[in-house]
Amino acid sequence: MPWKYTEDPQLWEDTIQSDTMPLNDMSATYVDYLSDNDYVLLRSVETGNIISISQPKRGNLAYARKQRKKLEPIDKAMQEIKFDYVPPAGFRNGSNIRYTKALFFTLLMDKNVYSMQDAWLSLKGSESLQNKFKAYMRKLLSKYHGQVYCYSSHARKEAQSSGYPHIHMIVLLDHYVRVRRWKSSIPDKHGKYNYTWRIEDKEGIVIPLKEAWAKYSIFKA
Repeated sequence: MPWKYTEDPQLWEDTIQSDTMPLNDMSATYVDYLSDNDYVLLRSVETGNIISISQPKRGNLAYARKQRKKLEPIDKAMQEIKFDYVPPAGFRNGSNIRYTKALFFTLLMDKNVYSMQDAWLSLKGSESLQNKFKAYMRKLLSKYHGQVYCYSSHARKEAQSSGYPHIHMIVLLDHYVRVRRWKSSIPDKHGKYNYTWRIEDKEGIVIPLKEAWAKYSIFKA
């Protein structure tokens, strides 16, 4: 059973641009689509035996296996890369400092600026806000502290519980950036204070990237 919003692209366009997006219907039809497995039957011309092969579609196990196989060469290459390291012994506050080549960004949409439909539409196409932000980031990192920084990135759009999109982006650099361990000021549901690693150079990287996202009027602090 095909997902109706994929089967009819015009239906998807009309739905996402409607005044009220039918989130419950979209979720229900996707779950039905995902739970209905499709198979191809293969019969041996010699023995007559028949085997069934599950067809990959986004979200099922066959799709995940296919994607994993495509990523195997990348995984193998990345195993040889040293993504981060701790400064030499004796470095002041060394336990709270690391140098890394891998950065992770989460970009949020401002609900006070965009409707849910417009938020999704703004991330569509070659002129999407996501692509404009990535182009600015490439320019920013092209020369950082007198060095040429090359990078590759991978971004995924996901829906929040509100239905609004947000973007997760992984950026891999060919030079190291200094990060500092940061303790959350708010405990989690278990009462523990989590630690994260954040870029230390606020003026050179963090603030310019926030301003780049903000100039499209979609950054929410």
